[in-house]
Amino acid sequence: MMLDHERFLELAAASIDFGLSPSEAAELDQHLAGCGSCRQAMQAMREDARTIMSLPVRAMPLDRSEHVLAGALTVRRQNGTLRLALVAAVLALVAVGGLAVGAQIVRNLLDNRLVTLPSPTAPPSPAPSQEPSLRPSAAPETQAPLGWSPGGDLILGRSDHAAALLADGRVLATGGHDASLVATRSTELRDPVTGLWSRGPDMATARELHAEVTLPDGSAMVIGGVGGNGRALASTELYDPVANAWSAGKPLAHARSAFVAVRVPNGNIAVIGGYDSAGAPLVSAELYDWSTDQWSDLHPMTDGRAKFTATLLDDGDVLVAGGLGSGGKSIATAEILDPGETRWTPAGAMNVARRLQTATLLADGRVLVAGGFGTSGTVPIPDTEIYDPAANAWTSVASMATARDVAGAASLPNGNVIVLGGSAAGTRIATTELFDPIQGRWSAGPPLAVARAYFVLVVLGDRRLLLIGGDDDRGDALRSTEILAPPSS
Repeated sequence: MMLDHERFLELAAASIDFGLSPSEAAELDQHLAGCGSCRQAMQAMREDARTIMSLPVRAMPLDRSEHVLAGALTVRRQNGTLRLALVAAVLALVAVGGLAVGAQIVRNLLDNRLVTLPSPTAPPSPAPSQEPSLRPSAAPETQAPLGWSPGGDLILGRSDHAAALLADGRVLATGGHDASLVATRSTELRDPVTGLWSRGPDMATARELHAEVTLPDGSAMVIGGVGGNGRALASTELYDPVANAWSAGKPLAHARSAFVAVRVPNGNIAVIGGYDSAGAPLVSAELYDWSTDQWSDLHPMTDGRAKFTATLLDDGDVLVAGGLGSGGKSIATAEILDPGETRWTPAGAMNVARRLQTATLLADGRVLVAGGFGTSGTVPIPDTEIYDPAANAWTSVASMATARDVAGAASLPNGNVIVLGGSAAGTRIATTELFDPIQGRWSAGPPLAVARAYFVLVVLGDRRLLLIGGDDDRGDALRSTEILAPPSS
């Protein structure tokens, strides 16, 4: 069944804010499957939503919001048809905390004939007798409960792999190891419309424990890792999503694995720490300038570290914390990189030394660090703490119910943080926990369908979370993926 323009707009706007019930999601998916121009419009507004979401519009006064939102709604001409960049609802959510405001402004703009949409093949349904609401059903629907759903199986099981969201909405999964426990050159691509994975072109070099980042020009780069011979790699490769092909990139100055790569605000890539070819933690860091295609050395860190976390702060600096130090034990130290000055400054010490923990940027600019291995090195910890950049200090907060390491974590649109999966003394975990930064406490979250660790977590363009692969209690690489559509409030 094809939708009229107004219904398509309502469902499209709601999908960005996770307001769709299962029946509405099916309704939108069915329409998109039969309307190619609408799929293009939907992809366009998701891309523009990601751009608008990066703007500094927090705490915007209500009386200014409509003016800003109207300015944010742009119309571009593509393939001879007007393309709607529907970002008003998303920006309204960030600026004033409500989808209803954005939906109303969208309707106002449409009423003023500022935009048009691609025409569906079916005639529009009769107009309702009164002004439509966001959900023009006879009875209000309740939001679907928070829960995981299947995200489509990978072609190959993967663990210790990498993945990234491409500009066109596809997800590129690279390398890792399969059931053979040997690094692979294979890649896969997930279609955002069908949710199905297809085989991508092989990389030139098999690698695991590597990094994958997207560049401002739309390409993706894989960096370093461990090769099929078990040694750290210095090589990089570039994926062109238009040509669907790989090419050799400029190599790192230092071969490394189990490091962290962070894209900083100007699009450059900071590559930090990790293990060298001899298995020693590195103090070195490098910066890739995507505009010149050149690597340069950054100042070294004070402490060599691997299996740590690196978090991009609101001011563009990068916070690194914990990890496995040169003494072979977890460390508590933290440092901050200023990518512009290429220098490091101390960021105090965590209250608990840890490695293989999670670190998540909160809505207020602080950083939540949870779990990992403590100094014992054999038993994970449930301890959590928060770093405050303004005070340059760490504060312990309530512990998780379950100690876990090699878990995943992400911030949700409502400001909470979800920590999921991981391992405890070799046993994979299916439970998840939700942290409320305002209340400072944890609660149980929706369990995963499959207990797993060493997976990859990707935030999709519509803010759903895609969990990819990992391994189970037997160490077998998993093909399954799961998706979480978080609540907005």
